[in-house]
Amino acid sequence: MRVGAGVLALATVFVSCSTAPPPHLTMARLEELHSAVDSGRELPRPRLPSTADTNAAAAYYQFAEPLVRFGAKLDTAEMALYWASRLDPAWPDPIYARGMVLLRALQQDAFQTWLKTRSIKATRHVGLSPRQVQLVDSLMRIAWARNPFFYTGLEFPPIDPRRFGDPVQRGSLAYATRQFARAESLFAVALRKHPEEVGVRIDRARALFFLGRYDGTVAELEAARDSVRGRAEARISPVMISGEMFEYAIGIVRVQQDDFPAARAAFERALTANLGFYWAHARRQHWPSWTSRSSSRTTTPCCGSTTAPSSVRQVGSTRPVFSCERQLSSIPTTPPRISG
Repeated sequence: MRVGAGVLALATVFVSCSTAPPPHLTMARLEELHSAVDSGRELPRPRLPSTADTNAAAAYYQFAEPLVRFGAKLDTAEMALYWASRLDPAWPDPIYARGMVLLRALQQDAFQTWLKTRSIKATRHVGLSPRQVQLVDSLMRIAWARNPFFYTGLEFPPIDPRRFGDPVQRGSLAYATRQFARAESLFAVALRKHPEEVGVRIDRARALFFLGRYDGTVAELEAARDSVRGRAEARISPVMISGEMFEYAIGIVRVQQDDFPAARAAFERALTANLGFYWAHARRQHWPSWTSRSSSRTTTPCCGSTTAPSSVRQVGSTRPVFSCERQLSSIPTTPPRISG
């Protein structure tokens, strides 16, 4: 799995998860909010602009998104996203963004720790608590199960000027600006040099998805699935790579193609890997309705529009689980490399 600007080994981050963060930092505040939710209490509603509809999930999400993107007032962002997900539980974007809040907080606290101590060693003791690791994992999985092709601009880290020639960074920027053909081409260049990079392969799969090249999407997802099967258990990762998630995404793509037998087979493979995977059961049960709608491909029972995303509610990311892992791996080893 590739890393972003400034690298701290993922294993180091995971090992440090049992180390309590210094007091009064962002993650400690988020821990308080999560504890309140765990105890059954509702979080306060943040004050929205006077023109916003306080009963609309989109209003809370649009308020929180720039805060998450730039790592500002993350406790307020968490409260806004909590209410967005409460108001529209089926919408994956706020759920995914809540996981990103924790990862931004981890970056922010590492930087603040360095400012106070001037010690890189001290920053390596800043980590997610076991509860927070579990929460990130759960949020990413829930979002992906809602829709494995939702679009979000939150997952790519800020551009590192030292890597302008890197096809992965250039491809990520192209994808973030919806230049899917360019992104797919750049990811292909990167894969020719490093075919083992699962994250790049999944990035290319979703770019291909938006180009309507579904067979190519499936081929990349299958290659990614096969490449992680032999090493998933050996990896130290707070967000475990899940084979059934690949099969589930493949099934979604096959539905887009109206290849319903292949879709059903993919969902059944997902259930073979994990019989308790609720959403694979739910999608598989759409079988009668799929076969009766072969003349319509504008939408699917599970994904929405097949066109390129034009709003936060449309489709586009296959990779909450992997996005999370890449964000964790971009925690810096030196202060200048810390990104928003």
